[in-house]
Amino acid sequence: IVDTVCNCLTNDSTDEAVQLLIIKTALAAVISSAVNVHGDILLKAFRVTVSVYLQSKNLVNQTTARAALAQMVTAVFHRLESLGWPDDDIDKMTKRAEAGEEESVKLTLADGESLGTATPVDAQ
Repeated sequence: IVDTVCNCLTNDSTDEAVQLLIIKTALAAVISSAVNVHGDILLKAFRVTVSVYLQSKNLVNQTTARAALAQMVTAVFHRLESLGWPDDDIDKMTKRAEAGEEESVKLTLADGESLGTATPVDAQ
């Protein structure tokens, strides 16, 4: 469903009412506890919301997209924490960053699902 709805945003001339419905649908799917949106579909939901924010000439749609992005990010991090995102991996990454090491850290959930790798960056 999310994929189909996101595909409705074709370019910057997409109707403003359709843009708003796309944002609302993407947000509802990402923050829903009944649906586990992840991977490519999650990225697509973020991408389409960012696209509306950047392309829309309607201030209401831009503001709604911005607020939706903030809610999506918060929801995703809450979901990761509830799934047992390994705190020790975060601690390792922090210690390596503080030591100036450029080594990547593999991030995985408690159930073994890989989140990829993260490389510390210098805080300037």
